[in-house]
Amino acid sequence: MHRHMIKLGVLAFLALIISSPAGFAITMIDETGMWPQSWPKELEPLRKDARTIRTATIIHEDIYEIHFKDRETFERSWPLLIGLKSKGGPLIINKVAISPPNQVVIFSNEVPAVRTFISPAGSISGGLAVGPPWPSSALLPDGLLPEYIRMGEVQGKKTWIPATRGEGFQGFMYRARVDIELIIDGKVIDLNRIRIPSDTPIIDKRWPAEESKSEDTK
Repeated sequence: MHRHMIKLGVLAFLALIISSPAGFAITMIDETGMWPQSWPKELEPLRKDARTIRTATIIHEDIYEIHFKDRETFERSWPLLIGLKSKGGPLIINKVAISPPNQVVIFSNEVPAVRTFISPAGSISGGLAVGPPWPSSALLPDGLLPEYIRMGEVQGKKTWIPATRGEGFQGFMYRARVDIELIIDGKVIDLNRIRIPSDTPIIDKRWPAEESKSEDTK
């Protein structure tokens, strides 16, 4: 591991350990894309332009952040990337922006990028395998995956069940649903030039709340 990678990992660890309600956090960052081999082979060349962030706070999840330098590469990759998203999962939209000075920032929005949030598959927790295929007990009443799952009991047997942040649960939660986030600049990544599935919920984070409110009153 390169020296700058070690330094970044330490800084990320310190940032999370301060903010975590549990007082314990681990974040591991690799300056390459470490996504599963099961992903489309056409995405292999993008590993060198990607980062992998693995978090083990109260929330356990893996995030793959791919940076794009040109429109052609992004638009060629987009149908494959959006195809990884879980049914019912949102598309989060953010904009390119300069990071605040003198602050430790794990997720920088300084360049056009796509982030994919997935479960830390391949590990074992409490005797249960983490990762798909998830049991039916993990699904919501509408049959879709929740954002997070946790260990519970159904008919006296340990299994995965839906979890919600802030519900008072004190254990660990694991990401189940695959969500996609776009960091757009209007040039390399232009929303007007890409196809988004019609049943995809959109979470737009491009504008601060006060800006959105002022726009609504015009």
